[in-house]
Amino acid sequence: MAEGIRFAYQEFIDAYRDSLGAEAAGYVINEILDKQGWASKREFTKEEAMTICDCLKAKGGLVALVGGMLRARLVLRRK
Repeated sequence: MAEGIRFAYQEFIDAYRDSLGAEAAGYVINEILDKQGWASKREFTKEEAMTICDCLKAKGGLVALVGGMLRARLVLRRK
């Protein structure tokens, strides 16, 4: 992949693991990745990660809250 900010698949899973459990976290993230055509990706550009966060926010509830926090973290990330 080209240089730049990257967001790993595992970071999405870890963000939801405590509140949803590992299996549910994987389901939520994988559902979004499938819809975006990124099912096999495990590392995302900043733009792709922002899209994932926006999809998480659209789900509402706790998923949306954590998605918003992830998006804020991504905006602040420099490396």
